[in-house]
Amino acid sequence: MPRFTFRLERLLKIRRTTRDERQLQLARAYEAERVLDQQQVELDQKRTAIKQVSRNVSRPGTVNVETLLGVNRYELVLESQGRVLRERRQQLEAEIQKRRQSLINADRDVRVLEKLRERQQIDHENKERRLEIKQTDDSAQRTESRHLDIFESGEIQL
Repeated sequence: MPRFTFRLERLLKIRRTTRDERQLQLARAYEAERVLDQQQVELDQKRTAIKQVSRNVSRPGTVNVETLLGVNRYELVLESQGRVLRERRQQLEAEIQKRRQSLINADRDVRVLEKLRERQQIDHENKERRLEIKQTDDSAQRTESRHLDIFESGEIQL
């Protein structure tokens, strides 16, 4: 009997490639999330530093108005950057969820074909075994029939 070949092997290969691409896309989204996290940490550090500068500039005594205005403008810039980071994070979270679902679907598609392949291979092996058993039984039956023919013809006597 011929060797087992899965008719949908090409499709399985395509689906595996698709799944791997989805995995890579999700990894890239996670990397973007990591970058955003790092940017948030840096922004928080800048906010902490500017608050300290603001307290130092606002101490009782002579106040440098230009420095105070500069600090306030910089705080506004940092707040604006914070809003932008929050918006990006929301967009990225939606994208990560979309890519995660896409990977789940691609993985399911691969598993379905792998399961089908496995079942077909088992069926093929079972057919081979049945054919082998049938051939062995037929061979044994022919041998027994020949022995009976020889015995009945009287060539062998007891």
